[in-house]
Amino acid sequence: MKMGILFLSVMLLSFGCDNNDDLSKGDNVINMGNDNPDISLTGTKWKLTTFVNASEGTTKTPETFSHIPYDCYWIQFNDDNTCEGRSSSNLLPGRYSVDSASSEILITVGAATEIAEKPDGEEFIDKLNRVHTFVIQESSLMLYHNEKDYLLFDIYDNEKE
Repeated sequence: MKMGILFLSVMLLSFGCDNNDDLSKGDNVINMGNDNPDISLTGTKWKLTTFVNASEGTTKTPETFSHIPYDCYWIQFNDDNTCEGRSSSNLLPGRYSVDSASSEILITVGAATEIAEKPDGEEFIDKLNRVHTFVIQESSLMLYHNEKDYLLFDIYDNEKE
C-alpha cells in the first residue's frame, strides 16, 4: 500500500502542476488582519507548530527527534511552483499551484523514503497532500486540509537550528 502511495506521489510530482501560475512575490499575500503585508507565501520558510482539529476542538504539537528538534516539519514555497520541506525525518520535494484570488492551493509532496518516519511525519505528509486553502494572518500560515481543520505554521526561526 505504501509503495502504491509513493508511486502515485512520484507520478504526481512528475506530471503535476502547471508552471503558468502567476506567483510573483507578494501576489499571494492574504491581508486578513495581517499586520505585516511583506509576508508572502513564497520565499518564506514555514515551520509547523500545531495540527489543529477544530472539528473536535483539539490541537497537537508534532513529535520530533531529540537530535533535530527544530529542523523538521517545515515547508517553503518557491516562485517556480516547486516546494521543499522536511517531515519528521525526511526531505519533501514537491510542487504546488495557487490561486491567490480565491486562496486555493494544491500541494503535492512526497518523501523519497520513509526511513525513521514518525507517525506525525506521516500525518504531516498526508495532510499537506490534502490541503486546498491557505490563509496568512499576521505572521502565521494556515493550510486547510478540510473545511475546519488545518496545519498551523509560523515563520521559521533560523536562530533555533
